[in-house]
Amino acid sequence: VEDVIILSTNATINGQSGWVTTTQGGPYRPAGAVDSSLQGQRGDVLLDKNGQVRHIILSEQGFTSRSATRGDVEQIQAAALAYAYYIADSNPYIDAILMHRQVDNVSETNAYVAVGLWECDMSSPDVIRPTMRKKAWEVYKNIDKVSSLETTEFAKEIIGIEKWSDVIPNFKWARYE
Repeated sequence: VEDVIILSTNATINGQSGWVTTTQGGPYRPAGAVDSSLQGQRGDVLLDKNGQVRHIILSEQGFTSRSATRGDVEQIQAAALAYAYYIADSNPYIDAILMHRQVDNVSETNAYVAVGLWECDMSSPDVIRPTMRKKAWEVYKNIDKVSSLETTEFAKEIIGIEKWSDVIPNFKWARYE
């Protein structure tokens, strides 16, 4: 389908070495690679039939707070949320970023897909009940406020950067860094 762009969040944050990688390939584009796709490639799937860059909505985005190999990665989830938001907010072609879940789902969490801003009551698999806010909730709450950079300060160490503007072209909050 020519007019469909599939964007996935295949950006990897390696918490041990503290770096972010994104890969491009096929019709899928990691959210972190959107900027380079929009700015540098003509004839790319991100262009319409007239060669103009299409406006994009990043939907069903999610970052897990549980890892099968590393356990609790709540800080990494919150860092990834901040990174994705700042990319979307700073890119004039991204109209929205929509998150997958507000509250974790029991079956998804058991499969290490704990992408909510709240943990859920794991004892009630048929009902989604929020139990405790995650670090990602605080980031989500404050990401577009005056306290944004203060709230996301922790994420720079996880990602391995000194300034957000080092990894996000046209970073909207750069004058406050």
